[in-house]
Amino acid sequence: MRKIILLLVLHCVVVDSAEVSCVYGDGCLFPCRCNSGTTCDANSGSCSDSKCRDGYPRPTNNQDRYNWAGSACQIGNVAYGKPTNQSGTYKEYVSSRGVDGILGNPNNNRDCAHPDNPTKKAAWFYVDLGSVHEIFNVTVYNTYNGGVCPAGKIGDYCLKTCDVGSFGVECQEQCGRCRNESCSAVDGSCSDGCDLWFVGDLCKEEIGNSTLHGFSTYVKQEKDSSIAITWMQDSNILENQTQYFGYTVAYAKGSDEFVNGPSVAHKTTEMKQTLFLDNIESYVEYSFIVRPYREMRGERQYGWPSDAITMQFSTVTDNTAMITGVTVGLLIIITLVCVAGIMFIRRRNPNLFSKGTFKDYIKNSEAQIVDEGGERIEAGVQRSFKSKPKVEAREPVKTEDEGTKLSLRQLERYITKTNDVPDGFKDEYKKLPKPGIGECKVGSKPENRTKNRFGNIKPFDANRVLLDADDMSQSDYVNASYITARFLLITKGLKCGVKEKSIA
Repeated sequence: MRKIILLLVLHCVVVDSAEVSCVYGDGCLFPCRCNSGTTCDANSGSCSDSKCRDGYPRPTNNQDRYNWAGSACQIGNVAYGKPTNQSGTYKEYVSSRGVDGILGNPNNNRDCAHPDNPTKKAAWFYVDLGSVHEIFNVTVYNTYNGGVCPAGKIGDYCLKTCDVGSFGVECQEQCGRCRNESCSAVDGSCSDGCDLWFVGDLCKEEIGNSTLHGFSTYVKQEKDSSIAITWMQDSNILENQTQYFGYTVAYAKGSDEFVNGPSVAHKTTEMKQTLFLDNIESYVEYSFIVRPYREMRGERQYGWPSDAITMQFSTVTDNTAMITGVTVGLLIIITLVCVAGIMFIRRRNPNLFSKGTFKDYIKNSEAQIVDEGGERIEAGVQRSFKSKPKVEAREPVKTEDEGTKLSLRQLERYITKTNDVPDGFKDEYKKLPKPGIGECKVGSKPENRTKNRFGNIKPFDANRVLLDADDMSQSDYVNASYITARFLLITKGLKCGVKEKSIA
């Protein structure tokens, strides 16, 4: 905000029809202001007695200040007594005091105008001269500066605008690269936009050219006449400037000059880019580069390209049919070899694949099993070196109709029916008899708990391994189970002549 206490005097050249007839000057624009009866020089307008006539009424303390003056008597105060206005009035200091001709005491300013600015805006003072004048000098007396000039203005009375290239308070800020020098003296904004390669609110951000110097490209042949070129994008491009950047793939045949191929814009979401080139000739040496560019208002400038890569391509054929043929041929050969092998084995041992051979093999194998005492073990008879527990045979699962077994055809219907009954399968499960396998008391003894492999799993007493040693106490327990050789034979099929042994 700037406060002003002033007395305004405007010195000017006046064109006023009320004046006397024109006597000199180009187009007779200047009136004669000599004393009455004194003539004016036709060329210069000077008075013959070198005195100008009196001007407007004058204050008593300065009688000559408002007389017409100058060699042609054209200098005078045309603001005296004219209508005025100002930005508010401070106390009794009305705007008319600024043109009443009373200078007063420079130390008290009581005879001056004083604008008021409760809104903290720049102060102003207005005077209506009443007619057209050519003003060449403005003098303000007894000013009091209560602040700095508003943004864009400088000078004792804040009447001068900032020079071109500067703006702001006291013109301290430097303008950006505004197009056509359209920088606002107030805030530095560019009304006509920015110069080429500059962006931002104040056109101070330059779009520097991109470079791929030191980067290499990767080339892969896709088809007979098509290749894919992949490269790393320039990671130094600012995110708010990506729309101004892109890449062009260029290629050259042999020693020819590079020719620009397809282009693609820079992508902020990708680290790499890939472009395809078609119509590549076979057995011709090609060189490839990727040229980064910046583009604005239809003008494109290329930066430093990537390192060139030189390659020669041969014709690529579709091997799908050939691969399919080879695969089918190999399958046929493998099938023939398998059939020939089976026929060869059957020719050498005709009875190997005859009906009942495998059952006879099992039966004969069982007949050869004897215990360690030389006693032959009959098929279907349980034998062991330990005492065997009595095992209760499971009863067959019965349906709701006790004693009736289910056939395969009835199974699906029975399952569906049982599923529709609440807790049907639960009741079915409760009907299953518990297996009479034996007890697990020995494994739960305090002296045997540490011998168990798992804390919550105990071996059955009937089929645990007993180790009797006269010189060791508590040596009759091992956490293991055994199975007779006959059962092992059925599950795994021992070779003929293998004797039954306890498997711990």
